[in-house]
Amino acid sequence: MAKRTYENDDIIVYWDSDLCIHVAECLKGNGEVFNLKQRPWVDLSKAPAEEIARVIDLCPSGALKYELKKK
Repeated sequence: MAKRTYENDDIIVYWDSDLCIHVAECLKGNGEVFNLKQRPWVDLSKAPAEEIARVIDLCPSGALKYELKKK
């Protein structure tokens, strides 16, 4: 289905909807960054990269992945 990339100066987030099993760990982990009521549903401006990475590490399916950018 859909593979999306979200990026800012500090982190790149990859989302693969085909892998998502809708456990909602991302939504529970940080509803400001991951919010299904907004478009796009991932807003990287709502938290520091380290917090976003912490939440993505909770994803059981691997649908969300990230790459921290080197500074």
